Amino acid sequence: MIKLAVDQFAETLAAAGVKMIYGIVGDTVNVQTSRSASCWLVRYAGGITALLIFQAITFGLIFPKMCIEHFHLCIAKSNPPG
Repeated sequence: MIKLAVDQFAETLAAAGVKMIYGIVGDTVNVQTSRSASCWLVRYAGGITALLIFQAITFGLIFPKMCIEHFHLCIAKSNPPG
């Protein structure tokens, strides 16, 4: 059976006495957790949350600002001062 690099990395850390890894690397290679469905579900939920935050920023801040700038310029061009 071929070992993946992640498995070798996890075995090396476990042999060195490492029990927990934090951050993105820890989410990917955590010595104490198995690769169960719940682990993948947590990662999927985190990705969906990031996508929803991105959409909220886009449609809540960026899109209205673009619309205001566009319509403000259209109104300014059609009604010159004078």
